[in-house]
Amino acid sequence: MNDDGVSKLHVRTLPGLVPWTEAEQIVKAVRANDVPVWYLLFNDEGHGFQKKTNSDYFGAASVLFWQQHLLAP
Repeated sequence: MNDDGVSKLHVRTLPGLVPWTEAEQIVKAVRANDVPVWYLLFNDEGHGFQKKTNSDYFGAASVLFWQQHLLAP
């Protein structure tokens, strides 16, 4: 979360990583405080993006999130 009270959470899942259910707990807590959060789950990634399509999607979603929540008047 940044100083503006806006957050973005992305999750990548593969065996051996932190369970995605923990990310969902964070999302629930953030939303309970009326803070905008987008939750992106990439089922076929581990730490870091390996697939260009996932990286591209995350980049585009990040820009859209910033435009809507950080750059909006």
